[in-house]
Amino acid sequence: STLLCLAILKKRGELESTQLAYLIRGPRKFGIDRPDSVAEWCPEPIWAAVQALSEVTGATPSFDVLPTDMAEHNRWKLWCETEKPEEEKMPTDWKTLTSFQKLLVLRALRPDRLTAALEHFISEQIGKKYISDQAVSLDVSFEDSTPTTPIFFILSAGVDPVKNVESLGAKLGFTEDENKFFNVSLGQGQEPVAENALDYCFENGGWAMLNNIHLTARWLLRLEKILEKYSVIYGKMAQIAKRRAEKRLKRRKSTMLLDEDENKQQEQQEG
Repeated sequence: STLLCLAILKKRGELESTQLAYLIRGPRKFGIDRPDSVAEWCPEPIWAAVQALSEVTGATPSFDVLPTDMAEHNRWKLWCETEKPEEEKMPTDWKTLTSFQKLLVLRALRPDRLTAALEHFISEQIGKKYISDQAVSLDVSFEDSTPTTPIFFILSAGVDPVKNVESLGAKLGFTEDENKFFNVSLGQGQEPVAENALDYCFENGGWAMLNNIHLTARWLLRLEKILEKYSVIYGKMAQIAKRRAEKRLKRRKSTMLLDEDENKQQEQQEG
């Protein structure tokens, strides 16, 4: 949704290229000493981000005066120490910044609040529906998958998709009772169990669900090779099946032509 929103605004000509680049890249400029009044509350990486922001043009007030303003006024310290600065008004003259330019200040001074600020910005620009979580039906995801394109679940804290998968499997005939569904929790040496489940499902038909895949980072390279092997084999099998189907179709056409010729000969003889 962030990329979509930024693309729309850029096409409208509402974004300065240097400002957009700063938001996306978050550059830092080290090597410039912090004044004592700033060093008390502003860490070096944050100060480096402010120095990089000072070179971004197109804002009113100009960002190049931000480092000096921070050094001379305590208001920036107070603003940065608020729990949700994205919901607070900008200090004094900086209230004239656009909502997008305020994102740049947050990018520099409070990067931890940038995600929340972006959600509000996107909602303001293109609508709340683009930031609300919308669960996609597993049935729809399954229709988009193939025997060589697995479904990958990226989960939020506390979310468990196993029940949904088991429910869909029950409707389609992929259950543990039928020996067509294997649920493997990775970690603690379970990689061989997962590989056996994958091989069985590939050879006999079935689903292998691998949980906690993030716990086996080293094994993922092997998993990738296994899936590539399946893809190659499946591709060859599909080609063979296609050729066989084409041959059967040709035979049927030949049989139909022979039947037509025989019917014509019979009609001629009867005539």
